[in-house]
Amino acid sequence: MKHILSCFCLLAVAVAVLPSASAYQLLFYPLSERTHMMVHLKLATELAMRNNTVYFMTGDCLQDFAESTARQMAPNASLHFIVYAVDCERHEREKKASQFVNAVSASKAILNNVFMRADEEVLSNSSLIQQLQQLAPEIDLMVNDILSYGMLLSKVLGKQYIDVDVGTAGNLWESIFYGADPATSYVPAVGTFFPTNGMSFWQRCVNLLITKITRGYVHYAYWHPKMWLQTIIAKHKINMRWPYNHYMMLLTNSNFITEPPRAISPNIKYIGPVLPEPAAPLPADLAAWVEGSGPLGTVFVSFGGTLEAPISASRALVRIMQSMPDARFVWKLRREHQAEIASEIASLSNARVSEWVPQNDLLGHPRVRAFVTQGGYLSMAEAAYHAVPVLGLPFIPGQGEQIMFAQDQGRAKRIPADTLMKGDAEGFKAALMDILTHDSYQAAAAVISQRLRAVARPYTHVAADWVEYAAAVKDHGPFLNPHKLHQYWYQQVMLDVVLFFAAVLAVPVLLLWRWVHRLRWSFASKGPSSRASMTAQAEVFAQVTLAAALPGKKAA
Repeated sequence: MKHILSCFCLLAVAVAVLPSASAYQLLFYPLSERTHMMVHLKLATELAMRNNTVYFMTGDCLQDFAESTARQMAPNASLHFIVYAVDCERHEREKKASQFVNAVSASKAILNNVFMRADEEVLSNSSLIQQLQQLAPEIDLMVNDILSYGMLLSKVLGKQYIDVDVGTAGNLWESIFYGADPATSYVPAVGTFFPTNGMSFWQRCVNLLITKITRGYVHYAYWHPKMWLQTIIAKHKINMRWPYNHYMMLLTNSNFITEPPRAISPNIKYIGPVLPEPAAPLPADLAAWVEGSGPLGTVFVSFGGTLEAPISASRALVRIMQSMPDARFVWKLRREHQAEIASEIASLSNARVSEWVPQNDLLGHPRVRAFVTQGGYLSMAEAAYHAVPVLGLPFIPGQGEQIMFAQDQGRAKRIPADTLMKGDAEGFKAALMDILTHDSYQAAAAVISQRLRAVARPYTHVAADWVEYAAAVKDHGPFLNPHKLHQYWYQQVMLDVVLFFAAVLAVPVLLLWRWVHRLRWSFASKGPSSRASMTAQAEVFAQVTLAAALPGKKAA
């Protein structure tokens, strides 16, 4: 009996220690931005906890952030970090330069920046490529950020991959690269800020025009030999051709609860939001500050981890906070910005300014009554999850779409970003007071929160399931992709078929018109004595024509 028990104990230990038979080798390639990396780290740590071997690429300037965030998310998860050189200071300068310009210039600057990263920091890094090529035979699947353009690296390494959309203008990318319906009749194009619950006729006209122009520009940027992608492909001699649809699937960190429902392709999986979770207790000093707020509660102000509001907007915020003594503010502001307005901040008695705030936990506190944000996907997801109404000021293209949908749901207000930048403190204050003094915003936010939380499995677990599925069938190719991705545009809209049927129908119509024209001419040129016979000939011709067109019926 003792021997039998010993055998069972050894077997149990072996099962617990040895990796499962389904474990995979995965390589994550996120965009080197904190917000993007957080989503990838959340998914990577979940997969590592399932006994998968996970390699995670990170820029050297973000290595400490990546490692500490992974430990915080899952202390027992083991990630293998692959570190490469990234010029974070340059990226910050370029982001600031593109932040407050027109939409076209901002979009061009963003595309230029992300393509430059893929080229200069990854594909041109010979030591990194050599390290990855040595690792490649062991890798089952790559997990790429759609803005890191991992399709290029995946092609160089010869590995199958899936894309992850952390939070972008999904309706645009999904329809161009993943075969989804562009839904121009009811989903507003990026930057239009049209209502999501029904556009007018003229709004739909403008929406169609902007959608076509935007799609045309994206096609031009990807296809033209002198634009970013084609120059990189030529420079590194990558064997790739349009369409670039070699992925297994797209995992989107969003949900049709928080953005307009629309038709998507089977290769697109909405698996988010993965970051929001039940709030943990706040640090004691922060909790005391929030709980001591007056009748208007606490307002959280943060413009994301990627961009920051200009100093003029910060000074306007100071004036607004000074004029609202019945509310308390928690303001996330970078240290260098705090230094520029230090004297103004010192005059605030109802504001707590900090460079870092536990955003998820703060939004989950019941005394937080409103969230002032630029409308980033991660911030909007956490606000929706914790039922916090939003006052949104989108700074760049792609940030206002979820704010607009939230406004149409009754849980947010959107105001132009230049409201603050022009110093319009009264306009901003009026919008904020509207949210704080009307319970309808809170009630609408509570409905959305309930919908997000009423799931059987956590969103991260669902996302990890799809990654493992893709790794298991990696040799099957992109079998979920609709065939329309291989068609020309005129085939997709059936223009060739329509023209064919139009030509087929035009032939008998043209013949009939010519006969009628000839008969009328003959009828007019002859005297009354022959009109009766001409009429009879016309009737016979009409009967013959009908018999030919309708073979199932006999002429009278």
